Amino acid sequence: MSETTEIQPLRIGPFIFAMICGPLLFTLCTFWIYLIPLYAFMFGGIPYLVIGFPLAIALARTGPVTTDRAIAWAGFTILIPTAIAIVPIALIEGRDSVQFTLAFSAASLVFGVGWSASSAWIYGALTKVTRQQPPKTQR
Repeated sequence: MSETTEIQPLRIGPFIFAMICGPLLFTLCTFWIYLIPLYAFMFGGIPYLVIGFPLAIALARTGPVTTDRAIAWAGFTILIPTAIAIVPIALIEGRDSVQFTLAFSAASLVFGVGWSASSAWIYGALTKVTRQQPPKTQR
């Protein structure tokens, strides 16, 4: 996908298609890892759509939809709540819960970033604007 600095209007049809097919594509490409991607798809699908969809719209409204930006936004979306939640979890639940939370967050990070990157890549491929060269004038 070509990197541009101009903000293109959000094309909702390709956007929705990309948001749905991105996780499917990533899951299909990684299904061989002991069915973990299948479980990630089942457990992470709803949060991806409920949290990721509005954030992806915000991403599209604030700049170009690129895989780099999608990866950064997905990473922050997972890491910031984990960082905020880890202290209360440690104080209330103890060490085992902290370890579980960190392991779950690490898996979420891998798949959330993969899904977001796949979605951004699909959206970019569907909305690629080809710039036509002006016709050459003959002298």
